[in-house]
Amino acid sequence: MADKENQHFVPQYYFRFFSNDQKSISLLNKRTGKIVKTASIKGQASKSFFYGDADVENKVTEIESSFIADLRKTKREKSFECLSEEEVLSVIRAVLFQRSRTLAQRIDGKRQQDYLARLMAEVAINNNPQLSSSDRVDLLSMLDYVEADPIPFQGLGMALAIIQAEYLMDLKRLVIKNRTRYPFIFSDAPAVLINPMQQKVRSRGVLGMLTPGIIALLPLGPRLAIMFYDGNSYKVKGETKGVLNLRALADVDELNKLQMQSSAVSVYFNDYAFADYVLKLWSAVKKYLDDAPKGVIEESTLLDGEEQREFFHMYDRQLPVMPKFSFLSYEEVDAYSYLTDRNLWDGRNYY
Repeated sequence: MADKENQHFVPQYYFRFFSNDQKSISLLNKRTGKIVKTASIKGQASKSFFYGDADVENKVTEIESSFIADLRKTKREKSFECLSEEEVLSVIRAVLFQRSRTLAQRIDGKRQQDYLARLMAEVAINNNPQLSSSDRVDLLSMLDYVEADPIPFQGLGMALAIIQAEYLMDLKRLVIKNRTRYPFIFSDAPAVLINPMQQKVRSRGVLGMLTPGIIALLPLGPRLAIMFYDGNSYKVKGETKGVLNLRALADVDELNKLQMQSSAVSVYFNDYAFADYVLKLWSAVKKYLDDAPKGVIEESTLLDGEEQREFFHMYDRQLPVMPKFSFLSYEEVDAYSYLTDRNLWDGRNYY
């Protein structure tokens, strides 16, 4: 195999947070429901030259390595109270970076990236004085065949994730300890963003880093997960000093179903003894699982003085089924909500 060819979009150290033997994991195929009892970690959540050449892979590895110590500290201490603010920022960066680097994220962004590539090609064709009218018509007729190279787009998203992490530092931090018989599972896209408070909103994105109601989730093992949430939008019942002991299996199920929905190909769990449980979860959500990109493009026009201009809006749609947590209380806003800036939201009024 060529140097650095097999590139992981979920790092192997993360798999080891869940693995019983540090070498293997059990998995469920999202499309078929087939379960594999023992799968080698080395071959999971990876593709040949996924990010590019060896130099790019080295850079990705360097970035992810900067988060490991702080994630491990959070997992070991089971608390955010022992972390400095810089260490908390590092953990948030780890969550957002993980979300940005996956195959699922690449699939979700394809429609938007192709749209931008075609738009840029159209502008270039229309503004090239060297093209004849017939050449221009011929080239414009081929725009539907233009596809973007996903690698640089994803690289840009990964870089932005590191920068945007600071916008989540105002969120409250929660360590969730799983006290039930059944484990937390994880997928090949384990970092999940949701916004239950604004789940009715469909006309714009509600997963922006400054959006009121944003929640970020990442499991850190079969018995541990972390959550960042907007304290002005949600109240967590039963938490003490940023720690929640989860004893209701229904809540564990809801967290695990999020992993099912966010996955691109596979969902993983620590012990084959839980195969029936994982299969039951899959059966409950399988009708919502598809490979359709979650990226949305809205085209419209606006009046600028007396001139009509075209514009487009791109955003990620939410997962199809929002969780119903017994520990989370909030009031949903209506579909026409204009809540876009957390700095202007106190939980009741938008200034």
